[in-house]
Amino acid sequence: MKKFILAGALVAAMASQANAQSPTSIAINIERSSLQWTWTQGAPPDDGMVTQFNVKCGRASGSYFTNIPIVDPAARSVPVKQVITGIGQWFCVVTAANEAGESSPTNEVSFLAGTVPVAPINLIVVGK
Repeated sequence: MKKFILAGALVAAMASQANAQSPTSIAINIERSSLQWTWTQGAPPDDGMVTQFNVKCGRASGSYFTNIPIVDPAARSVPVKQVITGIGQWFCVVTAANEAGESSPTNEVSFLAGTVPVAPINLIVVGK
């Protein structure tokens, strides 16, 4: 049986930023954010090829009720809005898989999906 090596960290990153954010709980804009990971094929005997990544998310740490398969072996990111079902606190991991099985998960990331708009300013009263 072949095994997987899932290397690196899963991070929540703003699509408009060049560098990924550290894996801490951050507030993100669902429309502009993605989950990103790294994966490197292992050396023999742990050299199984990946056929898909499984992005697993849930509302509590360690409890993932969504499992979104990404069937592109070259994929290393997915838009946040593709893998979660609403605003609020989320916890996500990624696994690698093929016909022989599934790897252990990445580190878990936590983020608050959905951001509050900036407050209006300069309220005035205009008389007529």
